[in-house]
Amino acid sequence: MSAPRLSPARLFPLLALAALAPFAACTRATPGYCTRDQDCGDAGATCNTNINTCIMADAANGTGGAGAGGAGGSPGSDGAAGDTGGDHPATDGPSSDTGADVYHGCVDNHGCTDPSKPACQIDGGVCVGCLSSTDCTTAGARACDTAATKCVECVGNSDCTDPTRPVCDNQACRGCKVDSECATAGAAAGPGVCMFHLDGHCATDSETVYVAPGNAACSDSAANAGTSLVPFCTSQAGIDATALPAAPPPVDAGGGTSDAGNTDGGGADAGAGTDGGAGSGIPASPRPLVVMRGPSLTEWSFNISDRTLTVVGQSSATVSPGGHIGVHVSAGTVYVRSLHVTGGQTSQPGVVADGGELHLDRCIVDYNGAGGVQVDGAGFEITNSVLANNGVGTFNGSTSWSGALLGVVPAGKPATFLNNTVVNNMAPGVVCTQGNSHNVLGSILSQNTVAQSLVCNYAVCCTGDPGLNASYHLTATSPCKDQLPANMSTAYDIDGNPRPYNTLSDCGADEYVVP
Repeated sequence: MSAPRLSPARLFPLLALAALAPFAACTRATPGYCTRDQDCGDAGATCNTNINTCIMADAANGTGGAGAGGAGGSPGSDGAAGDTGGDHPATDGPSSDTGADVYHGCVDNHGCTDPSKPACQIDGGVCVGCLSSTDCTTAGARACDTAATKCVECVGNSDCTDPTRPVCDNQACRGCKVDSECATAGAAAGPGVCMFHLDGHCATDSETVYVAPGNAACSDSAANAGTSLVPFCTSQAGIDATALPAAPPPVDAGGGTSDAGNTDGGGADAGAGTDGGAGSGIPASPRPLVVMRGPSLTEWSFNISDRTLTVVGQSSATVSPGGHIGVHVSAGTVYVRSLHVTGGQTSQPGVVADGGELHLDRCIVDYNGAGGVQVDGAGFEITNSVLANNGVGTFNGSTSWSGALLGVVPAGKPATFLNNTVVNNMAPGVVCTQGNSHNVLGSILSQNTVAQSLVCNYAVCCTGDPGLNASYHLTATSPCKDQLPANMSTAYDIDGNPRPYNTLSDCGADEYVVP
């Protein structure tokens, strides 16, 4: 009996199904997924049913060798010259692989099972370290470097949440080193001061007392005096305010805490309070920082044991002591930075430390009639500072000095004199009292009357005319450039420029930088 013939009406659907069969075999939810060889559309590709993944022909058949690039080859060994035959565009990741080329085949993060590559880069169908910071969950690596698709500690300062490590540097957080790293875009954000000498955090308004006699709103008696909005007018008022706990902020009539222009707890503000607004946030504890904004400031002194105080000058802050001591430290530990003390009369030195510790950094002490800086009975660390054009001081009625006098230092206290510029003073530039021969290192001592240094262990850094300009900075022809190994100088100069600029550091307070 002959086989029955199919009518055209019955034959057409079968032909259509046969034509669609290859597409049905190649169309899968996950590229590269297979259960049999026929599921793999590339010529020569086979199905590894253990992992349900298509293996390319060159991966199954390539010969061994130490190929660079390894775009093909057998599992565990690459072709001799980076064999490229038979690769599928979706098989190679962004870097060389050393085993079988396979379809990674991810379409979402669920397809990425390697904990080190949890994110699916859908365009390439490959799993990567991260595509955004939400993919980064490991402590210490919670930011995504999207260019490298890897998790790192930080890509910007906002990723650094530890207050003592606020700066992102080469994808790692660190403490601040200079004030410019704490620059802020408004008074509410802080004073723009780096506390590098303590723990490397950027100072906040809540720990700062402000002094700014040039501010029309300054007051020594207002309830919110000492804020950035209402700074103290006199330096001593600001220093004294650090000795006492700040008063708690006033309470609004409606039960809320008052701030400048806001409503708290449903109550109307009673005025410019102390817990909000640009110059507020005063804590109920002593504040460790005084920011003095110039130019014209009055003299001040500090005499509180077991306290650490930082005083930072901004806006050309200049103390004019008149007939008084410009800065006087009798107890505690005081860090003074970026102040200019000038114009003292012949009765007192510009700066005196007779107790505690004085840390003087990036300061200028000049044109004081009775000498620049006198230290006796205190620890000292004088760095990156200029002591110039000061008159003659007399210590204990007999010892004449002019730039700096360094006397007795109590046991356990620092005694550092490094990278200073001592020039044009009317008596010996640096004098150490008998029995107290302190080291004077990395400094310029030049053109001081009578002698450059007496009794001190002065290591000459450079000789001849130091080649300074009117602001005590080195000029291009100075013989004091490039004289010190980096480990024998400070890390930053009077302007906050890093040392060294070249291979070696410069003598004195300034590190010459090509304009």
